[in-house]
Amino acid sequence: MKLAEYVGAIRQRWIAIAVITVLGGIGGFLVAKTTTPIYQSTSEVFVSVSSSNSVSDLVQGSAFTQNVVQSYAQLATSPIVLEPVIAELGLESSPKDLARSITVTTPLNTFVIQIVVQSSDAEVASDIANEIARELPRTVRTLMPVENSADAIKITQISDAQVPNWPIKPNTRMLTAIGLAIGFLLGLAYAVLRSVLNVQVTDSDDLAHVS
Repeated sequence: MKLAEYVGAIRQRWIAIAVITVLGGIGGFLVAKTTTPIYQSTSEVFVSVSSSNSVSDLVQGSAFTQNVVQSYAQLATSPIVLEPVIAELGLESSPKDLARSITVTTPLNTFVIQIVVQSSDAEVASDIANEIARELPRTVRTLMPVENSADAIKITQISDAQVPNWPIKPNTRMLTAIGLAIGFLLGLAYAVLRSVLNVQVTDSDDLAHVS
């Protein structure tokens, strides 16, 4: 088939292409609506030097804080933190399973630890994020009792996790758009294939008549 024949095939079957495209969009929409929604909530804690007597002490304390921020971030998803969180919130989950739904990050050159929790329940996501932010300093004090040290570390929650209004996934618009795109491509393939088959049948009939 030549290019003009492809264009003709598309024009001839544009209704079928449109119908298949719409069906693809509907399919993508239904996939989005039948997928379990996932909500995300974030709490933040700030790690700082709790006391200093001089500029030198402050610099040394800040350097020490920077070094331990990464350790505290890893501690946030450890069983020693998550087990009390599970007990406090009455969750039916193991620390290992709960940790899979938690992402802890430390923005570059900051003393901030961001605790991001995902859950199929919006309120549970915010509750877990906030409880981890509260439990982390308690655990640190247990592991590192440094209240009387010049390099004492203080962990303060600076941002409460809010109950999200909308899920982060599935993305209904994106899935619908993908469905439309797939439907459109399938429609084009259908139109072209039908034209190719018709040409083959016509050529065979012509050859029979010639024979």
